[in-house]
Amino acid sequence: MNPSIIRECIQICADRYAQNELGPASSIATFLATWSTWEALRTRFIRVAIHRQGWLIKDADAALAKAQISSMKQAAEILSLLGIRDPNHWPGSSGAVWRALNKIEPIRHKLTHGFQTTEPEKVSVAIAITLAALQDQHWIETVPIPCRLKSEGFIKIGSILEPRISRKKTHDRDVNELLQILGIKADRGQTRNPSTRDLQKILLSLSGHLKIDR
Repeated sequence: MNPSIIRECIQICADRYAQNELGPASSIATFLATWSTWEALRTRFIRVAIHRQGWLIKDADAALAKAQISSMKQAAEILSLLGIRDPNHWPGSSGAVWRALNKIEPIRHKLTHGFQTTEPEKVSVAIAITLAALQDQHWIETVPIPCRLKSEGFIKIGSILEPRISRKKTHDRDVNELLQILGIKADRGQTRNPSTRDLQKILLSLSGHLKIDR
């Protein structure tokens, strides 16, 4: 998800949450949208951390597509492999917010997989916490990460929604080195993302089985 879409999603979630007294269904939908936006920001953070260490953005994207990060635990493991301190042990606000989001993740699992529902009040508080973490990104912008330019030193990652610029002298590391660090086999495949044309064909094929409004 690119930065402009992440920003727009944050605003949409904030606008929906501002509608006081959301019903149970609206509350769940808003929470799931807010959490998905957090997952996009989390992936963006890892992407920027990889770029800061000397890899091209396209190589970071290729590696992360194979890594298939889908949980806070997997994200923490990837960060540790990149030489970044386990997020659960980040100091100050950084660690406090990450640990709070960790505690919210089980709600996401329950609601996403549809096995259980939960009290609207709990969902509302979970939205408030996740939304605050998205709107005020200072807690994640101050995380120290290894930087190629600092010769094994650490810098604060800074804004993770700013455009990334690659330079030949500082972003020339081999993608295979990155895959090796992350423990990903170069030939490991990834789930194919269906094209718009594929989906249109599927939609057409279902027209005889479902009533579809377009």
